[in-house]
Amino acid sequence: MADYCIWNLCNSNCIMCTNPYGFRTKKGAKAYSADKVLQRITGDKNEILRTEADINLTGGEPTIHPEFVYLMENLRKRFPKNAIAFSTNGRRFMYKGFAKKILSINNIRMHVVIHSASKEIHDSITRSPGSFEQTVKGLENLFKYRNRTHSIEIRTVLLKQNYSSINDLYRMLHNKFTDAERICTIFPEYEGRAEKNFEEISVSFPQVKPFVEKGLKNWRKKFKSFYLYHFPLCAVRNDFWEHVIRSLPPDHHETFFMEKCEKCFYKDSCLGVYKDYVRHFGEDHFKPISDKIKGIKKNHEDYHRPIVRV
Repeated sequence: MADYCIWNLCNSNCIMCTNPYGFRTKKGAKAYSADKVLQRITGDKNEILRTEADINLTGGEPTIHPEFVYLMENLRKRFPKNAIAFSTNGRRFMYKGFAKKILSINNIRMHVVIHSASKEIHDSITRSPGSFEQTVKGLENLFKYRNRTHSIEIRTVLLKQNYSSINDLYRMLHNKFTDAERICTIFPEYEGRAEKNFEEISVSFPQVKPFVEKGLKNWRKKFKSFYLYHFPLCAVRNDFWEHVIRSLPPDHHETFFMEKCEKCFYKDSCLGVYKDYVRHFGEDHFKPISDKIKGIKKNHEDYHRPIVRV
């Protein structure tokens, strides 16, 4: 997947945003005109077409780019076969006309973030009053007007504010948006604004483990697919390893393997641990798995889904 930041501004102010302070400035937005963005992406055209990679648009909040529709239409013309993906808080899709314009473009993957089934908790995380209702309405419009070439993935980042009520969110998503292609639960990255707000948002793997596992037990078979992002394998029971996705590419430098990991039979199927996490929480609660586990098979054919059950 080729990643391109297309806009530095956002209509939310999330406490766990990984973008650095100083990134969101109106002066800086001048560098993200649609023509400059298209020029940057088109510079990689041969590689994008050769690999058939998704074109992943990031931000800020990509959908509030003032020329977002123009951008999407031109990317579709220039890259007719590549999927266009973007992560979004979903709020702008509350406008029916905007949702219809974007969904008139085929082969789009949308990753919509919602933080809680509680509007109070959601809005406290986004620090944007009314954002919960807007995101829910945006999702309703996306599901209402999408076609078979569109993919909707719903994401949640685990934080001190929401991890203990994650089961309530899964219930709400099942009641309202059960046709989502994926439900993704993400462990936070402590960088940028998230690093600054560490004390306010931080959770550890042992804290979230029972709540995530309860949610998986209750809901994983009720959605098309259920993913865990940024989790090392030993952070959850092996019953759930098939849902643990290696969420970063092989050439990334954000995670590492501790010395004890060298003893783990499943090291070659694991993402590793974020360096910032170990700096804050230490290494004690990570335990290498020394022996092969019955019923679990390494899946070397798919880097991102390294474990299957047999």
